Order: sequence, then structure tokens, then C-alpha cells
Amino acid sequence: MFMLVNDTDAMEIVKQIVSQFGFIPDDMGAAEAARAIESLCI
Repeated sequence: MFMLVNDTDAMEIVKQIVSQFGFIPDDMGAAEAARAIESLCI
């Protein structure tokens, strides 16, 4: 699961939650980069 977050502490918490649901978290950088990877999610 692609993740774009500006808060590194929050990122670690969300990574744990995402993993518990069986997804593989993939840190894609800051939230400002979301537009650049949008086409990968379709």
C-alpha cells in the first residue's frame, strides 16, 4: 500500500496498522508527492 505522510511518527503507527491488515506498506515520501504517484493507484 502506497503511503505518503509528512509526519514520520504517524507513519510508523500507520505502517503497523496497515501490516496488521495484511498489506505491505510502501513509503513513497511526503504528501506533496501524491499527485506524482496517483496514476499508479488506478
